[in-house]
Amino acid sequence: MLNWAIIRNFGPLLWLLAALPAAAVRADGEHHDNVGQSIAHPLSRFDLRFKYEQFRGGDQAEIMEARLERPFDLPNAWKLNTRVSMTGWVSDLPSADNPDGGTVVGTGDLQTQLFFIAPPVGATTIGFGWRNYFPLASADQFGKGAYRMAPLLVVQRQASWLPAGSFFGLGVRNDFSISADRAHPKVNELQIVPIVTVLLPHQSFVTLFPEIVIDWEHDNHAFVPFDFEVGRKYASDRAASIRLQVPLVNQTHAYEWAVEARWSWFF
Repeated sequence: MLNWAIIRNFGPLLWLLAALPAAAVRADGEHHDNVGQSIAHPLSRFDLRFKYEQFRGGDQAEIMEARLERPFDLPNAWKLNTRVSMTGWVSDLPSADNPDGGTVVGTGDLQTQLFFIAPPVGATTIGFGWRNYFPLASADQFGKGAYRMAPLLVVQRQASWLPAGSFFGLGVRNDFSISADRAHPKVNELQIVPIVTVLLPHQSFVTLFPEIVIDWEHDNHAFVPFDFEVGRKYASDRAASIRLQVPLVNQTHAYEWAVEARWSWFF
């Protein structure tokens, strides 16, 4: 399903990101049973994510994301979780750079994130921060052509009515462009993300993580997906999962369906 040309094109960045965890010092106080899904207990991690998206009319995209996260302890039991990620693409999506809809290999926008996590209050944890998107995509169909910022707020609560360690929560962010030009449409999207993670025996888990989008720039059109992920922490420092996404409401003409495989290394 995935075209290996994306790996050849994206190889130098992958080697760079893969080398960073190798030089890091293992953090103290790691949670042995932490499967890496909870915002309350972030882990130093390196993720590789492979995603296939199918669009109307037969267009498709194969996306590989390399993501690095590193949490830091702050005074008074606060935490700061940092993230940097980059994507590589193989796609025949049409755009100003690809008017004929040919298959093109390239890289997407660079994303960074700073996320502050407050000390838990009972079973509730609150986090807030922002994402930055840098327009480094090699072609229009691989990014949004503007520097963007997305403030975000997440509330998570341990679920006593589910197996131990399970939780539910809600994330809200607004992704908007700051430096869009006439060649690229403005971005202004409200993104609402309910989440439920159920921990299963043998460090397995199931997560519902639908990313609901309301596009303020296009008559408040909505995108509401069904989003289901199942995974397992199969070693003390490794986890893998697979995720299926199918739109229930697709007024934004996003993908018709998508599947993503993820491999995580905790350090």
